[in-house]
Amino acid sequence: MNTATTAAFAAICALAALAAPAQDAGRREAMLKMTGGLVEKGVPADAPVIVVVDGRKAPDGTAEAFARRMSRLLMLPIRSGSPRDGDFVIEVADGGDLVVMPESRKAVVPAGADAKETERRLSKALVSLFAAAIDPVKLDGMQMMLKAARDNGVPVARHVSYRQAVKEGWAPAPTNEYQRAIWDAAHTNAPAAK
Repeated sequence: MNTATTAAFAAICALAALAAPAQDAGRREAMLKMTGGLVEKGVPADAPVIVVVDGRKAPDGTAEAFARRMSRLLMLPIRSGSPRDGDFVIEVADGGDLVVMPESRKAVVPAGADAKETERRLSKALVSLFAAAIDPVKLDGMQMMLKAARDNGVPVARHVSYRQAVKEGWAPAPTNEYQRAIWDAAHTNAPAAK
């Protein structure tokens, strides 16, 4: 490739890169106008949750970070802190062996040498809590674990478009002009209550 061709190619790439954010903004705008964005249907306050407790003498924040990430990833109510009666508990301890007691809804996890190892052990304990309901022949163990969690009363959070939430009747109050337009359209087309 000669210098002129290289320069022309570089100029075209630069122009395309400048145009991409504008196109992305336009796509985002169209998506928001059509859907209103995504909203999450929370879980009932009295539903059992999975609680990660850091029972070590010197907690390092690994349990809290694990709970936040797994909650987002699995859409299960996983949090850190103090458990209530009926919650599933995964406790990080200073030593010992991995002990899983599904009938007691509890697992005790020995801390690893570093945060990554501790998180690996926490993941193993999370799956092990519901392992009795997981069919080892099935290839998708994560889906089986989620089903087992739901079967044990742990609710799964739902993420749907604002438009769908309005149709189902549980949408929160609108927070932007797109959601306001969807809300108003749904409530002005609704028959008057008698």
